[in-house]
Amino acid sequence: MPAARRRAGPNTRVSLMPTPSGKQKPIPLQVLEKAKDFPLPDGMDAKANGNQIVRVELAANAPAGEALLRVEGDNNTQSELPLEITKAKLIRDTDPNNDLETPQPVGPLPARILGTIAKPQDCDCFRVELTKGQKLRVQVIGRRKGSLLDPILTIQQPDGSLWKTAGPPPKAEDLVVITTAPQTGPVCLVVRDAFDSGGPMHAYELRVVLVP
Repeated sequence: MPAARRRAGPNTRVSLMPTPSGKQKPIPLQVLEKAKDFPLPDGMDAKANGNQIVRVELAANAPAGEALLRVEGDNNTQSELPLEITKAKLIRDTDPNNDLETPQPVGPLPARILGTIAKPQDCDCFRVELTKGQKLRVQVIGRRKGSLLDPILTIQQPDGSLWKTAGPPPKAEDLVVITTAPQTGPVCLVVRDAFDSGGPMHAYELRVVLVP
């Protein structure tokens, strides 16, 4: 978890604030290890963007839903990062899944996939099975949770035929594509960065659901 432009020290405190916060008090989280630096890609400025990781343990009584992760440093500064808490099963993207010949199977739907465009010119491919006429909703979540990914989502047939593509959304919005299957069979969902960038800060969550 990046400490969002704040230098974390030995007395760093991390807590969870449910949203909307109202009168609810922050839920303290246990810091499992001290903050440590990690390199940023593309020559980015660590002081401007933050380059520290703090590993924490989520409290057992943390409610599901949208929340803010609050990080307070030694100098009494604080940052808040948007976070979603869910008990749904999450799938991690697994290599090799970098082309249409080796897509990662996903199913049954709905599915939630945690992935990272780990290096420049990387892409992640996932295969789902659809029936003709089924309406598919695919959401790429990243920017509003601090990711540097500028996502492009391409929906293709296994033979490479293009079905649908969508580029990066404006500002910090999620990329959402809703489309209807023209035929029965597998389709591939391909996630990549619009500028062919990649690295540990290019993480995303892919949500794939069928719309009634």
